[in-house]
Amino acid sequence: MSIHRTPPKFSSNPNLSASAEVDDIFVNSRKRSQPEGDDITYRIKILEDKLDKFDQNIMETITKSLQLILASELSKITVSLATLNDTVHGLRSDNASFKESLKDINSLLTEMEKSLNYSKTRQDTFDEQLQTLRNQLQPVSDLPCHLKNLESKLAYMEQQARDCNIEIINMPDRSNENLTNTLMGIGAVIKQQILASDIVAVHRVPHADQKDTRPKNVIVKFTTRTLRDNIIAASRSSKDLNTEKLGISGPPQKIFINEHLTLKNKRLFRECRNRAKSHDYKFVWVKHGVILTRKTKNYPVLAIRSEQDLNKIK
Repeated sequence: MSIHRTPPKFSSNPNLSASAEVDDIFVNSRKRSQPEGDDITYRIKILEDKLDKFDQNIMETITKSLQLILASELSKITVSLATLNDTVHGLRSDNASFKESLKDINSLLTEMEKSLNYSKTRQDTFDEQLQTLRNQLQPVSDLPCHLKNLESKLAYMEQQARDCNIEIINMPDRSNENLTNTLMGIGAVIKQQILASDIVAVHRVPHADQKDTRPKNVIVKFTTRTLRDNIIAASRSSKDLNTEKLGISGPPQKIFINEHLTLKNKRLFRECRNRAKSHDYKFVWVKHGVILTRKTKNYPVLAIRSEQDLNKIK
């Protein structure tokens, strides 16, 4: 059984707007008799309207939020840009200062390069002058060697000048002595004739050591070296040359006849004898101004011309 309700009656209202508002108020309480499909379509339309409003509200909210966020970010970006701008200005100022400093450095480097070039030129000039000086001093640097060679030549010439000389050792001094007659007497003892005409000069010489109390040596210069060598050989063969044989008063004393050596060679001869004795060398003698030594008859003869040659004696 269906119950029919009679809708309330309202007086007619010419104000359509007010009437529409009343209809909106009662839209949910009033039921109209309409087809079911139209009701669904109507509801869908209402939902769509509500969704549209919701979307619109959401969009408005999102838009406002985005606007606020964008405004905040833009503000931050503005501040950052301002800071960046200040930094850029500072960098530009620093760059300008750097450029000025770089100019100063370039100027300084240019001056240094000029100074270096000048120094190099002076160094080259100095090297040339030094080389020239070295070339000039080269003979001076060899001077010790030249002097040594000259000394050797001088010593040789000095010894060569004594080639005709003998030195008589340990012959007593006598007042008013006649050395020429004494020499002829020596020739008779050693069986080697000595004539007055064979004698170029004869005299006594003081000792190098003033404290030496032995008689002064007698230096004799003969006319030839051959005669000198024969007299020396004869004196060595004769073992009885002494003061007694010469008729010199006093105890007999051995008299020695040697080649007349320079002072340098005398010292070298003395050193050679001492070294030879310490190494058991049997023979040390002088021939033509050269000092010779030999350990035994089976050993070779060593010539000693300098102190370095003493090292040969081992």
